[in-house]
Amino acid sequence: YSSDTHCRIVAISDTHGKHRSLAIPPCDVLCHCGDILQRYGYIGSCGGGMTALVDFCSWLQNDIPSTTSKIVIGGNHDTLLESLGTNKVKELLQTQGGGAL
Repeated sequence: YSSDTHCRIVAISDTHGKHRSLAIPPCDVLCHCGDILQRYGYIGSCGGGMTALVDFCSWLQNDIPSTTSKIVIGGNHDTLLESLGTNKVKELLQTQGGGAL
């Protein structure tokens, strides 16, 4: 594809802590459409706690090219995002996630 004439959007969802197992193709926009975590929030090592969220944000920063715009939407399993509040989530995504909003 030619980035001069096309915009490639990749939409993913329901990764439930398994985002690192995905092979994301080259794209201009990556949209995660919910269920980053599993089991509705604070479940620690089961993919629902703060550690899992920080890992997701780190994956966005380190494994997805910085030239890709990133959109993150919380799903019903991502209650941790609501608990943290908008400002804290934006801060995490910007510091750990390479500027994702």
